[in-house]
Amino acid sequence: MAGRTISAASSLREDMAKSIAA
Repeated sequence: MAGRTISAASSLREDMAKSIAA
């Protein structure tokens, strides 16, 4: 469960970073 939460958070951060970069 914790691993999934961390993975999801990382994905969200990457998406946000891409949006900001774009």
